[in-house]
Amino acid sequence: MSNDKTCIYCRQTDPDRFRGVEHVIPQGFGRFGSETPTLDCVCDDCNAYFGRELDQLLARDTYEGISRYSRGLLSSEARPQRRLSLTLADPAEAGDFVGLRVAVDGTTGQLMPPGGQFHVHNFRTGEDEVYFLRQIAGLTLPEADYGKPGTNGQKGTWKCKILAPSREAHDAMVEALQRAGIDFRPGTPFQNHWGPESGEPSSFLVEITSEVDKPHKRAIAKILMNFVAFHLGPDEVLAPRWDFLRRYIRYGEAEIKARLSHRQFWTGQETDQLRFRDDSINVRIENLDGNVVGAIQFYNLHTYEMILIENDALHPNQEIGRRYTPGELPVLGEKRSV
Repeated sequence: MSNDKTCIYCRQTDPDRFRGVEHVIPQGFGRFGSETPTLDCVCDDCNAYFGRELDQLLARDTYEGISRYSRGLLSSEARPQRRLSLTLADPAEAGDFVGLRVAVDGTTGQLMPPGGQFHVHNFRTGEDEVYFLRQIAGLTLPEADYGKPGTNGQKGTWKCKILAPSREAHDAMVEALQRAGIDFRPGTPFQNHWGPESGEPSSFLVEITSEVDKPHKRAIAKILMNFVAFHLGPDEVLAPRWDFLRRYIRYGEAEIKARLSHRQFWTGQETDQLRFRDDSINVRIENLDGNVVGAIQFYNLHTYEMILIENDALHPNQEIGRRYTPGELPVLGEKRSV
């Protein structure tokens, strides 16, 4: 077999290592009719690495990832989000459970039954901290940061509580705290919103807090690199000027310049073909401020802009944008006005 492929990420050339295809946009975000963009210039090793380390993270544990659930793009398994903070935010809905840390079931898009959790206020940071049962062993609460418990009938300065879906989960948390040397003394139990006798509410207002960290940015940068390779060809992205981006995505080297942008995405903002929709993903590559810049917008939410190549430029006819809507063919975009 002749070898005519080179992996655009690791430069692998073994023809036996190109059995699969790389999706330009991770499959968790949908397929786009008969023109779903894929690449055959990403080797199986890189493909497997990306799926495990970047694609699953983006699709399951980011704001964009859980936003897809409400659009009918569900996961194959339920797993709690580890990198997002989802809390019940409306006192009128949640009552005593306001602030409860929750997770979304990726197979249904609904809230999962919450686990027992210990909430304690850190006076130094001014934030409430949340600990689950598995995190209690070895937990310490220095008085300088957390205050002190009450003793001999005197009220202490701690601000803490246990939130749990059942009496059993509540008692297990109390026992774990006491074993860790934390003298938590339970008061009156809260009403249980999740018990079988009360039924589960159909919906809650949830506050989502997330950090766009390096793995998150690498996952977004990979989509942009794939997009360039698909539209401009693998020979373009194998050029040395793409080496920084290649190493950043594949090996996590250095740091990319990125920001959240509020500038318009398409020329004229809206056209008959390119109306803003909350079920689409917009991608754009262009020259901007002396650099090659990529931008991606999920579901008419945040727009991420990244400098892909510094102090260089594409040929004007290489600047391109696409709109991807699950179940529909991709739509050509127009370069936005500067």
